[in-house]
Amino acid sequence: MRVILMNLLFFLLPFLGYAGYLIIRKGRIDAEEALNSKAFYWLVAAGALSMVVGLVALATFDIGTPSAVYEPAKYEDGVLKPGYFHDATKPDAPAGKQ
Repeated sequence: MRVILMNLLFFLLPFLGYAGYLIIRKGRIDAEEALNSKAFYWLVAAGALSMVVGLVALATFDIGTPSAVYEPAKYEDGVLKPGYFHDATKPDAPAGKQ
């Protein structure tokens, strides 16, 4: 469900930006004019491109296994230790560093 909502958000971002532009520029949104113009096709293309970029970005960052538990950053002995994902099935090794 989270992936679907994020893809929908990435797709709708150009439309939301264009709506904001129309409100700032004209003070209103004329839906008929906006949907019949070339801008609509550019918005669909930009939305599809941002969806692809979002999917690649989400796939690039490793967050561990589905059973991973996040261990937050800790301040130990005067040194800040970064947070990491800890695999619940292997209590000894952090999931992101296996």
